Amino acid sequence: MEKRKLSICFTCVGSKNGEVEIEMCYDCVVGPEDWLASNEKLPNKVKALDLYTGPGWAQVLRTIKNLREKFDLSVYIFSAGLGIVHEDDLTNPYSATFSSGNEDRIEAVDQKDWVLGVTQRRLPEGTVCVFPETYAKPYRRIWDDLDKMLLIQGTPDDREDLSCSMIRTSTTLMEKISETDIEPNEWPSIRGYDLWT
Repeated sequence: MEKRKLSICFTCVGSKNGEVEIEMCYDCVVGPEDWLASNEKLPNKVKALDLYTGPGWAQVLRTIKNLREKFDLSVYIFSAGLGIVHEDDLTNPYSATFSSGNEDRIEAVDQKDWVLGVTQRRLPEGTVCVFPETYAKPYRRIWDDLDKMLLIQGTPDDREDLSCSMIRTSTTLMEKISETDIEPNEWPSIRGYDLWT
């Protein structure tokens, strides 16, 4: 039986496999062009899906594995350093974040220009976006098309705890999917904090 198609986008996490070169630290670059050039010339590239690590990302990988059993899955990552990337895109470890408390934080006033400068693609309409609040707000500032997506978002408590948020939103996503047999593009949007009530 042919599997149903599903596009899903997770957000990146701070922990990376491999050492971050100085050229891939947000506070050391002049702009998106330099950043992309550095990423191109540095040799230690890995697939985007293999770049991240930590407990939150381990849950993401488990979720992806489970989804692949049911769906013809396309996986994307919304990255502070790289914009929208496909799971097979090659990149180097980097340090850039939308979360506060980090010297490589991209401030809200700079997020749109930065991400538009580094992004090479857009998400397909109807993509399931598993976004904690920390990343849902920057996405809206940049593209404002989340209304064409299915948004699964974390709780207020997840605001600065990306790993916790990724674990909970991924788990909830699997629960929601297991409850329905309707096509992904017909799923109701799951908005904001209502997910947890």
